[in-house]
Amino acid sequence: MLFRSSNTVFDALQVLSLGLLNCQSASVGYESSASNNMALVKGSANWYVNGPLSVGNSGSGNLVIVTNSWSRATDVTLGNNDGANGNVFRLIGGGIGDDWTALSANHVYVGYSGAGNQFVVSHGGNAGIPFYPDNIGEMQIGVQASASNNSVTVTGYRSSDWRSALILSNDLYVGNNGSGNQLLVSDQGTVSCQGLYLGNTITAANNTVTVTDTGSVLTVATSLSVGNNGSGNQLILTNGGTMSANAVVVGVNASASSNTVIVTDPGSALTASVSLVVGNSGSANRLTVANGGQLLAGAVTLGVNASASNNTFTVNGPGSFLSLSNSTVVVGSSGVANGLIVTNGVTISCGLVILGDSSSASNNWAVVTGSHTYLGTSNLRIGSGGANSQFLIVDGGQVDVSTKVVLGELAFGPGSPGAINSTVTVSGTGSVLNASALNIGGGGRFGQLTPGPGGNKLLVMDGGRVTIDSGNIGYQSQASNNMVIVNGNGSVFTVLNELDIGRAGTGGKLLITNGGSMVASNVIVGVNATSVSNVVNNCGGSLIVTNASATGTLDLRRGTLFLNN
Repeated sequence: MLFRSSNTVFDALQVLSLGLLNCQSASVGYESSASNNMALVKGSANWYVNGPLSVGNSGSGNLVIVTNSWSRATDVTLGNNDGANGNVFRLIGGGIGDDWTALSANHVYVGYSGAGNQFVVSHGGNAGIPFYPDNIGEMQIGVQASASNNSVTVTGYRSSDWRSALILSNDLYVGNNGSGNQLLVSDQGTVSCQGLYLGNTITAANNTVTVTDTGSVLTVATSLSVGNNGSGNQLILTNGGTMSANAVVVGVNASASSNTVIVTDPGSALTASVSLVVGNSGSANRLTVANGGQLLAGAVTLGVNASASNNTFTVNGPGSFLSLSNSTVVVGSSGVANGLIVTNGVTISCGLVILGDSSSASNNWAVVTGSHTYLGTSNLRIGSGGANSQFLIVDGGQVDVSTKVVLGELAFGPGSPGAINSTVTVSGTGSVLNASALNIGGGGRFGQLTPGPGGNKLLVMDGGRVTIDSGNIGYQSQASNNMVIVNGNGSVFTVLNELDIGRAGTGGKLLITNGGSMVASNVIVGVNATSVSNVVNNCGGSLIVTNASATGTLDLRRGTLFLNN
């Protein structure tokens, strides 16, 4: 057994020039008084520890450097005990033609209980050896709650095809229980692992993973959790750094709040090939794609469970890109007050957008705003099951829906608020909504139950424009008091074919006011026998019913027409 520098300071161990040191266990800085000791392994040398290696078991400021050499241990621990702070392990690659710099171990703990410890892989060094069985198994940064501000850095390269690497055959924890711990991947460094837990337990707060610079890569074989139980944790991809996983979840459990993912700058990319979740059960978590960053995902869901509230997803800035493989964006699966922001010249295409998917999913919202900001989707469901959903198209934003917009889709039976009081607002010059069909008050996936979807509104205001092929206000028989309001000069609601006001529901309303305009080929008020108390009110606006063959009709069957100019 070897205890190097058991209780002394400024001691040095050197293994040089083809030297070999083989021991059962080793410690650099064993006692709390053992500080600023060093072990150097250099020049095609080998240090084999058949048991554990600790750098700062209880001591502080100790250093191990491995360069152009190999080292192996069952476990490597930096800062083992509380108070073992500021210890460093460096793997430094050499020049072209030099031997590998490599470390293999079953487990690496950077800050088990101690703080401010560092593990650095640079200049083409390898922690874990590619294409060899001698990898690192599992790594934890900040193991215990006292283990704060520890860091792992993987940076640099020795040639274009020989980059610094951290290769794990199992999982990586950044902040298992500790806070303020960091993983930095920079300057073409690479990190790979099975799963990644950033902020694993409830005490694991404010931990950070940063991937920066073109060619820097973080690869997660299974799933990334940003805030498994902890809060305030961050994943940052910047300046061309990339990261990929099958699934990415931000805010996994109910305690996991205020966690953040940021993807920013051209070339920076996050890939979640199967799914991306912001707020599985946690609240106030954020995902931001900005300034030319890219997100590629199978599907995106905000607010999965009922406890998941106030989570947000923002796509911001020209050049920022979101590819969803023609999949679904759900804002509020069961959670409340979750939000999607698409702004400042972004283009997004996806298969389906849903706001408020279940009866508990209320007060969810989405905003498409700014000139040249575009959202294209095949279906748009606002208030799919929940109440008070809000979809805003403002300040020049544009939304194209190739098939159908459903506003207030269904209700779930007695005692359920159902899909009520949801709103689509198209406001401001240049703001546009185009759709093949529009149903307000039902007409979605399932037949409705009592009570019906009611109080839903389409607002076309202040120069906004909506164009649809056909539409229904009060689509289902239980649908009541749904309406369209066209308000303000330059505001236009165009129906290329037929608009039914009260197809089966009651109390459907169309209000045109303050210089707004509505143009349709045909309008029927009160289509079926169940559809009563419908209203068309032109109060200071323009109502035009016409078509190319001059056969347009305003058919008033069950309702009231007010013309008050």
